[in-house]
Amino acid sequence: VREGLQMEALADLASKAFTKGRYTAAEQLYRTLYDAQPDHVAGLVNLGTILLYRNKCSESIEFFARATRLAPDLAISYFLAGVSYYRMDRLDEAARMFARTIELDPGNAEAFFYLANIEGVSGQYDLALKHFAAALKLKPGLGDAHYNMARLYAEMKQIYKSFIDLYSNPKYRHFRPWELFR
Repeated sequence: VREGLQMEALADLASKAFTKGRYTAAEQLYRTLYDAQPDHVAGLVNLGTILLYRNKCSESIEFFARATRLAPDLAISYFLAGVSYYRMDRLDEAARMFARTIELDPGNAEAFFYLANIEGVSGQYDLALKHFAAALKLKPGLGDAHYNMARLYAEMKQIYKSFIDLYSNPKYRHFRPWELFR
């Protein structure tokens, strides 16, 4: 019982350090928790997240992979692994992680957004547009999705749709493309 309380206190301290932006301290505390309880899924995800914040992406993937093995239906583990792979430019693995995230959590707008970016880069424009649209349906204020979708339309030589999508984002409503030609 005593050890359980100590681990709970340690997890609480690590969480508070992370919340306050003290990532080095949080990482050390979560590593201590990991040493004591290597199968603590929340601890694995949190340690992986801190490593991701600190741009230690390849190391973060190890913890996310372990978390997905222990809790295969926990969408956040796949999503964060996808972000790590994405940052390392390992887009095939990232796409698999985001696709799995969407299977488990179809309400994750950011997973649709990242997947659309990957598909756009790989030339799968129709799929990318579909996933940008899904991201925007879930989270209409996701400005980067509007912008990237508009850029994709422009690349496809569909300038009119590009302006419509960009202008539909409240962030860019002030933009008047016709004023560029005065």
